[in-house]
Amino acid sequence: MSIAVTAADLRQLLDSPAESPVLYLKHGPDDEGGEWMLDVWAGAYVHDSRVVITRSDLIDDVTGDSPDDDEIRDAVDTVQGYADETAESLT
Repeated sequence: MSIAVTAADLRQLLDSPAESPVLYLKHGPDDEGGEWMLDVWAGAYVHDSRVVITRSDLIDDVTGDSPDDDEIRDAVDTVQGYADETAESLT
């Protein structure tokens, strides 16, 4: 399975009002089956096995504080690797 990470996904994670948000894989729009897709939600409600990256890890390890659009685009390849690893572990 291949899930494409975009700069918009990372911006959504950075801008999320949720407490401790994560970028994660869900199974269809309602998480009840269908194609795997990326979404952002509060980490407390997402099983660890589906988490691609947390907002704090994105900031600490990839983009730094207050990244601009170029820095976010540059981070896509790194997070894509995390998404691929997460997807592999779920299949």
